[in-house]
Amino acid sequence: MSDTIETLRLDETHRVLVKADDSPTCPRGDWEMATGALTVRGDSRRMDVPALYDFPGNLRDADERLYGLRRPSGWGAEDAVIRWARIFHDIELEYVDGTYWWVDPTKFANEWKPVGTFHGTPLYTFDAARRLITAAEAQHHIIEGERATYQQWAAGEVYGLVVEELRVEGAKVGVDDDGNPVIVNADELDFEAWEEIEAVWGFYLDLSDDDEVIREAKGLY
Repeated sequence: MSDTIETLRLDETHRVLVKADDSPTCPRGDWEMATGALTVRGDSRRMDVPALYDFPGNLRDADERLYGLRRPSGWGAEDAVIRWARIFHDIELEYVDGTYWWVDPTKFANEWKPVGTFHGTPLYTFDAARRLITAAEAQHHIIEGERATYQQWAAGEVYGLVVEELRVEGAKVGVDDDGNPVIVNADELDFEAWEEIEAVWGFYLDLSDDDEVIREAKGLY
């Protein structure tokens, strides 16, 4: 069983135990992600990102050719590849830590529809503020979100939430001098009798934000 990372009180009778998810499923296998990925450089210690989608052109060949032209350091090759993809394939690339990321054009066309146009340019929206962005900006928005999710999974930052309820049995209720209800045999009871009522795994959470954790946990009971 996973060790408890932290415990947060939800209300007077409920608390949540945050635990590490020891065997989370890879989001690039079980989720309907839209990004392709190609790892071209790096060392054997880093696992290649699952590709999911093929790039419409020969991305690896373009990288090798442009990287070779920029020798001995190869400096700036990634920027040249990004321009090549934009000009010849109308696809936005991002290069991070040896891996190129892009949004599959068919997936993007099928699942993200423009909300309008401005001077003939299709516009999309992704956030609660309803900020309008171009298709290129939308693709970068998708890449950043899916890359962050994958990196969180690869770093083991996936969690389980175990909700427990305080079960105090045998309480006798009376009234105090002012007529308010009170437990008259409190000294005889076990107020640490917590019982698990729900456990859900696979949460991608920011543990520095207690409000986010509490919000997710309260949705479980």
